[in-house]
Amino acid sequence: MGGGSSTKVRFPDYIGLDHFEVNKQVGEGGFGIVNAVTHIATGKDYAMKTLSKKTIKQTKNVSMIKNERGILSKLSRDSPWIAGMHYAFQNKEDCFLVLNLAPGGDLRYHLTQIHKCAMKEDLVAFYTRGVVLALKEVHAARIIHRDVKPDNVVINARGYAVLTDFGISKEMDEDGMCVGSSGTRAYMAPEAIKAPHKHGKLCDTFSLAAMIYELVTNKRSTHVASMSQESLGNMKSNNELGDISNLEVSDDLKDFLRHTFILDPAKRLDPDQMLKHTWMLKGIDMQAFEKQEQTAPWLPEATRAYCITNQLKEAGSMFDEPPSMKNLVLPKDTDYGDFNYYDYNCAIEPSASS
Repeated sequence: MGGGSSTKVRFPDYIGLDHFEVNKQVGEGGFGIVNAVTHIATGKDYAMKTLSKKTIKQTKNVSMIKNERGILSKLSRDSPWIAGMHYAFQNKEDCFLVLNLAPGGDLRYHLTQIHKCAMKEDLVAFYTRGVVLALKEVHAARIIHRDVKPDNVVINARGYAVLTDFGISKEMDEDGMCVGSSGTRAYMAPEAIKAPHKHGKLCDTFSLAAMIYELVTNKRSTHVASMSQESLGNMKSNNELGDISNLEVSDDLKDFLRHTFILDPAKRLDPDQMLKHTWMLKGIDMQAFEKQEQTAPWLPEATRAYCITNQLKEAGSMFDEPPSMKNLVLPKDTDYGDFNYYDYNCAIEPSASS
């Protein structure tokens, strides 16, 4: 990958690789890599996900990629808590998604590569507040994220948590619910696992609680993932999960988990209630926090990549060659088949922030 080219633009709303200077790698996902990029015309920095069409088709995930592109168009690209979409474009080999930049890596990397042990409770609380604020915005847009986990929470340049990866998110129906069993089993709420898999927005607060449990114990919860359908059917009587009383955490966090990491969704805290809980308010100026003006407990170094950058190579690269700079400007009416829907330009299309 390299910098922008001098390719002549053939139509005014065109956006493509030649509009960006491609910089360091900042992450990796199931379909490709994530790079920090600079929009040449404005000097603004973004994250660019490169998604291999070959891999998307081989894994039969065209609908997931289409879903993420559609969900992101309904969310504010200007939110400091969400990795919002500014551009989406493609060439013959790859799709490219240009998002808000969060160069500090994801919490999975922080847990396994930086801390290599349970994270300090005050740090977990700091990141949790950011995720809760993100969920408030997502739910206000009548969307359920459905995959809150350490891998999908990234740290921005100010040291604050940002929610990303909306591939399996769903819009709520008129009753505020959705149906489906997609997700990462260790973080899925029981109502999403249990047939008929109908669940509402409080499945996200359960997933967040499961993430908190993992961050403060360095152990992934198996409490729900290992339960039978019969046990899941007894949600109201079998409420609390995990041995919360014996966790080496504060009483405030234990109380927080007892009201979030529970089977019955009717008894879980929603994001507004979470923000008012004593554990969330301890040692924080929420007004300063919401403006991201409070000094974060950790800041990323500008020159460091907070990801395992050789992971794709070790696993057998999903690309025949690095994401290509060729075919930068194709005719506007190019038929991209399964990916005809993909392109998006924030300069000419509205989003939730417009």
